[in-house]
Amino acid sequence: IISKYLVLSPKDLSEWANDPESFARQVADVESSPESDTPIHCGVALLQCLLERSDENVTNSLLGMASQLQSQQPMTVENILLKEAAYRAIGECFLHIRHKVNFNDWYKNELRGILQQQQQQQQDALGGVFSHDNIIKARALWLIGVCGEELLTDAWDEAFTLAVQYIQSPDLVQALQA
Repeated sequence: IISKYLVLSPKDLSEWANDPESFARQVADVESSPESDTPIHCGVALLQCLLERSDENVTNSLLGMASQLQSQQPMTVENILLKEAAYRAIGECFLHIRHKVNFNDWYKNELRGILQQQQQQQQDALGGVFSHDNIIKARALWLIGVCGEELLTDAWDEAFTLAVQYIQSPDLVQALQA
């Protein structure tokens, strides 16, 4: 489901690069509209139905996939897109799987590093050039918004500080996710 329905398409990537405001609006509409019939929305709905029927198996598969993608090197474009899709699935289904995800540890062990890396690259960037790395960074910002209530106070303060810095990102999708 994740690799077939939740991965950003070439059309999505083109829209992100060429019309980021429209892309961000479309993503927000997909996430908030129960009547959306895009492949991503349908995939999320299917995944949520499966979680309601077979919580343990689906949760273990989803988290196993995300864990495997975290450790894959080198990060090819395909791996980045799969990782973003797996992270989207975790965020979209978080109410079903929160008992199996320690978001505080996930933030400290991975998401924080993703956002700190971007902060450094952003300081070196010359303008708002689209990068495939921006995809996972925007998803990390989105996850903080979706799952951030699970963070302990110190981690929340740090995550909030990192997210605020992205408001000035030359990548408009990242800035809107922040």
